[in-house]
Amino acid sequence: VHVAAWVDDLIFIMATPEHGECAGFDGGCPVCEEYYGRALKAQQLWVEKAKALKIPLSAKGHEVGQRGTYTGVGIDTFTGRFSMLPDKLASMTNARSLLAASSVSTPRLVARVRGKALHYGCAIPFVAIAAPSLSQLMHNRESGTGPVEVPTLEAERDLEFDWDKELTMSDRAMRALDFMRVAMEKYSARGQPIWPVVPSSLYGAFLAGEDQGLRLLMITFDASVHGWAAVLQTARMQPGRVIVGGYRQAMPLLRGDFIDPAALPDCPAAQVYREALAGFLATKAASKIYALADYTVLIRSDCLGAIAALRKGSFRSPALQNIALLHNSMLMELGVLPPSYLHIPGETMKAEGVDDLSRATARACRGSESSAALRSVVVREAERLGAVISIDLFATADNALVPRFFARFPEPLAEGVDALAQPDWGRSECPRCGSVHRECVFAFPPRPLLSSFVAKARADGMRGVVVVPFTPSDPAWPVLEAVSLTSIEGQRDRCVIVACSTEFVSEGTDLGGAQRLAVMAVDFSRHSRRSFAGVAAPCERFREVRPRPALQGSGDAGVHSRLAAALLRFSTQGGGRKRPLAARGW
Repeated sequence: VHVAAWVDDLIFIMATPEHGECAGFDGGCPVCEEYYGRALKAQQLWVEKAKALKIPLSAKGHEVGQRGTYTGVGIDTFTGRFSMLPDKLASMTNARSLLAASSVSTPRLVARVRGKALHYGCAIPFVAIAAPSLSQLMHNRESGTGPVEVPTLEAERDLEFDWDKELTMSDRAMRALDFMRVAMEKYSARGQPIWPVVPSSLYGAFLAGEDQGLRLLMITFDASVHGWAAVLQTARMQPGRVIVGGYRQAMPLLRGDFIDPAALPDCPAAQVYREALAGFLATKAASKIYALADYTVLIRSDCLGAIAALRKGSFRSPALQNIALLHNSMLMELGVLPPSYLHIPGETMKAEGVDDLSRATARACRGSESSAALRSVVVREAERLGAVISIDLFATADNALVPRFFARFPEPLAEGVDALAQPDWGRSECPRCGSVHRECVFAFPPRPLLSSFVAKARADGMRGVVVVPFTPSDPAWPVLEAVSLTSIEGQRDRCVIVACSTEFVSEGTDLGGAQRLAVMAVDFSRHSRRSFAGVAAPCERFREVRPRPALQGSGDAGVHSRLAAALLRFSTQGGGRKRPLAARGW
C-alpha cells in the first residue's frame, strides 16, 4: 500500500498485478475482487491505528473503489484518467474570469489563478502552461531573452513580498488568461492520463514496428544561426519528409515579442531560444502537411531547454514562455492532444542528418536574396505592367518580396510548396471576395530551374517581373526577350541590367557564377492562347496572406491506404511474382 499526503489529506493506493484487460470491480474481475478485499482490510487497519493514536479522521473520505476524488481531482484507475470535478471547474472558471475582467489586481489574486492552473493541469491538458506568464507578471519579469530572476515557487514562500500591492494587468498576462480559457473550454472534459506514455518507449515501439494501430507522427528538429530544419516521419521504413526554413516567418506570429536570432550573442541562452523557435515552426509546418489531430505526435530534439519550454512553458525565460504559449495555442486550435517530447543526444542528430540540414541546407535554401536596391527596380518594372506584385514564386519567409509566396519546403507561412507544382501562375481565386484575379508574380528562380520556369510561365500565361542571370547565350533567353515589356533607351537588350554584387543581391550561390543580372517585366499571355478577358480587377485584399489547409487529412490517408492495397494486389498477380517496392511508396 502506497500513501501520499496533500496538507492534511491522505490517499492510499494498492496496485494490482498486471493481468491484461478486465471488467474491473463492476464487471466481476476475479483479480480486482481479490485486491478489493485486501484493500478493505488495509483500510480497516489504518482506521484502527488512527483511533489508537488518537488521530481524528474526517467523514469526507470515500469507500475503497477504482473511482474517487482527491484534492478536487477525479481519479478513475479503471480507465486510467484524471478528470475535473464540475464544482472545481466552475470555481476555476470564475477566478479566471474575474482576473481577466480586471485592469488592476494584486499578486495574491494572480497567484490564486496561477495555483489553480498548476494544480488542475493534471486534469486539463495545456492549462498549466499559462502559469509561468502569471508568475512573470507578479514579479515584474515579463521581458528578457535568457534566464531572468523569477523566483521559484519554493523561494517565493520565503520572500518578503507585498502580496497586496497594486498590479497592472499587462496585455501579455491577458493573453495567458485567454490561453487558460481556451484550454478549459476545449479540453476540461477530456481529462489527462494517470499513466502517460513514456516518450522513449513510444520511440522504441516505433523503431521496432510495434506501434500498429497507433498513427504516430515523429517531428525531429534542429536549429542553427542560419535557420532550422526538421524531418517528419510516419513510418520507420520511410526516410521522412524534410522541412527547412528561417526564423523571420515567426515575426508576424510573435509580433512585438519576436526577437531576431541573428541579433543575439553567441551563448547557450540564444541557442535555446533558436531551438524553441525551431520546434514551434517545425510543428506548424507539419500541420500544413498532416492533420495533427489524427496522430499521436512525438517531438524530438537535442536541446533539453527547448523541449522543456515547449512542453510546460518557462518560468525563467519570458522569451521562451512567449513561444510556448504560441506553440500550444496552435495545437489547441488544431484539436491536438499534448505531444510527447523526447530529448536525444546531439550525436544522434548528426547521424540522422538533421544537424546538417539546419546548417548547410537552411543556408542554401535562402539562395540569392534581393537587396533593397534590386527590389526598388522590381517595383518600377511592375509599374510597366500597370500592376503590383501579388506573389513571390521562389522564396522563403525570410526573403519573400510580398506576404504571399511559394517555398521549396512547407514553411508555416508559405501559400504553397514548390512553385513548379502549383496549378496556375496566371490567376487565382481570392478567398476574401470570391472573385478570380490575375496574378502579377515576382520570380527569381534558381538558375538550374530556368528552363522549367519558362515552360510553366508560358503554359499559364504568367505576367510579372523576373530576375535571371544576364546570359543571352542561354536557350531560355530568346523566349524571355520575346515576352519582355522592358525597354531601355539606347540599349538593345530588353531588360534592366544590374551587377551581381552585394549592392543588389546577397549570397548568389545559385546563380551559376553570373556576373550580371537581368530584370524584366514580362507578359507570357502575349504569346499564349490563354485569355484573361473575364478576370476581375484585384480587390484590396488580394495580396494578403492566404491560409493553406493541411495537405493530408484522415480522408486522404484512407485513399492512400486503399491505393496501397490495390497496388499490392496488382503486384502479386501473374505467376505469383511480388514487387514489394510497388507498395512501399505509399
